[in-house]
Amino acid sequence: MKKKVTDHYAIIPTEQVPNLSRLSGDELKLYDLLARTLIAAHYGPYIAEYTTIKTVVEGRAEFISKGKVQLDEGWKKVLPQNDSDKESELPAVQQGETGTVLKSEVKESKTQPPKRLTEGQLITLMKTAGKHIEDKELEKVLMKAEGLGTEATRAGIITMLKDRAYIEVRKNLVYATAKAKILVTAVGGQVLASPEMTAKWEQRLHQIGQGEASPKQFIEQTSKMIKHLVSETSEALQAGLFPKKLRTPSCQGKRAGVQDGVQTLVNVKSAMAW
Repeated sequence: MKKKVTDHYAIIPTEQVPNLSRLSGDELKLYDLLARTLIAAHYGPYIAEYTTIKTVVEGRAEFISKGKVQLDEGWKKVLPQNDSDKESELPAVQQGETGTVLKSEVKESKTQPPKRLTEGQLITLMKTAGKHIEDKELEKVLMKAEGLGTEATRAGIITMLKDRAYIEVRKNLVYATAKAKILVTAVGGQVLASPEMTAKWEQRLHQIGQGEASPKQFIEQTSKMIKHLVSETSEALQAGLFPKKLRTPSCQGKRAGVQDGVQTLVNVKSAMAW
């Protein structure tokens, strides 16, 4: 290892090992982190399998557990994660394996409406969208792709939604606008708005990258689907199926109404239809 660190290096320890007893608490923590990060770079990958376990008790009560099973600790052996970064880990089990219920508890409570999300929580939901898919194969695909969007694009997606007036943030909480509610009414129940569709696209793009699927066929099928959605939305608009009074409090007193929002929706969808 070099004694001097030149440009373009990551921050790494040199051969000049310090006297650890002379370092302050913060200095020791920082040096330990840098040393561990360098060592971790030479370890193998961390490997885990995302799993859904269905447990049936007395042949009638079914409980579902979702999490991951660690197959190889890899670099995490020297660079452990914070508790806040850890996901639920499940034990390694085999199909048909039996166990014993050690404790059961009946809890009586009233359901509460879900709390509004912050922008940070919205990004986390995008990252973990695969947990809400029933299809195991698609769930694995989306979990491998780390949900909707990427680390580099998720914040940009939220910014785009704000710029296009689909959401607004008040006191750090995210609110859907009237325009967003119209969009959900139009395509919320369609495959285009489902995490399953994102997983299928990720799967198909991977197959195209491996030479196992045709990019031309994928583009043609996507084009047909979008044209169909645009046609359905236009017909629903003409039939008056969208609510006439659909506004958020911040829209009160403004001239931009639902008709403008629907027209915007149709224009956006038409532009997507190539």
